[in-house]
Amino acid sequence: MGKKTHRDQAVVEKLTHEIAQLKRLKFTKRSEQISPEQASLLNGLIYTDIAAIEAELQALQTAPAATEKKQKPKRTALPAEFQRTLIHHEPMRLHTQTHR
Repeated sequence: MGKKTHRDQAVVEKLTHEIAQLKRLKFTKRSEQISPEQASLLNGLIYTDIAAIEAELQALQTAPAATEKKQKPKRTALPAEFQRTLIHHEPMRLHTQTHR
């Protein structure tokens, strides 16, 4: 689930950046003069792109996260034919005398 969340976050960042670029294009003063008809066509395309991207962003943000149960890794049982040996370790007594 971490990969999906990371991927969704990357898509959200990409789409947010694209919206910012389109808005910058929409509101910047152009150095070259274009006719009003061309400007209206360009603005129409920009509005359409922004609306589509915002709809996609909204769908990503409101999409219910798939709650997959995390499966804990489990060890498989050892075969019965393996011999079992129990070894008990006792702590070593290194300091039998007290230090003065």
